[in-house]
Amino acid sequence: MIMQGIKNKPFIDAAPYLPMDELQSLEKEICLGIARSKINAGIYGPGIRNEERYKSTINLIQQYMSSENRSDLDGMTLDQMSVFFKLYEGMYSASSVVYIRDFKDKKSLATYMKKAQADSTYYTDNAKFFPGVVKWLERLPFKEIGRVIFFIHEHDCNLLIHRDGPKYIPHQNEFLWLNPCQKKSFFIYNEDTDERHYVDTPAAFFNDLDEHGGDPNPEMTWSLRVDGKFTEKFKKQLGIAGLKNY
Repeated sequence: MIMQGIKNKPFIDAAPYLPMDELQSLEKEICLGIARSKINAGIYGPGIRNEERYKSTINLIQQYMSSENRSDLDGMTLDQMSVFFKLYEGMYSASSVVYIRDFKDKKSLATYMKKAQADSTYYTDNAKFFPGVVKWLERLPFKEIGRVIFFIHEHDCNLLIHRDGPKYIPHQNEFLWLNPCQKKSFFIYNEDTDERHYVDTPAAFFNDLDEHGGDPNPEMTWSLRVDGKFTEKFKKQLGIAGLKNY
């Protein structure tokens, strides 16, 4: 599937409309907060390039649950399953996550589809470690904020090329991807031309059903994603007002 982009662009630079210097000034709070938080395993679902090599948490769970080995997963959390799959099945996953706002109900894929909704998410216990970030979030140009998640990536490891769903479908997912210190390598991938469009801004919005990934970094890095619903003013600033698909 050819990269869809947004208005013929691989991503939109959102930094000019956001107080990014303030978020960058919170780097120490963020690093301390991540260290003090409950850290969860990163979960890869369908949509990974070369899945036959790297494997997917969700697909492995489905395989086990539909086989005679389903009892192997009895009583296990997603984090425990991830460790088991990495050790036994050779699954690759160099990422972990910290939720500031998480889903109220994590039992179905339908919940994930509600990640932009405030009433489907809540502030976690982790949020108390990020007082400056929480105040900063309240100033963002969203009508409502849903999931808020730090992505933590190990050094010297690839961020697998993937899309945030099994395939491209027409959709409207509004979110900000934030990399204020610009330490993380991140790109939108055009599978038709094999081109990597590197996100060279501290704040971006892109079509998350386009493939994306990242090169290895010499140190552990973090980025922040904020899902929600943009204000009409912000949509006009980004140039997406009136668009049906992004």
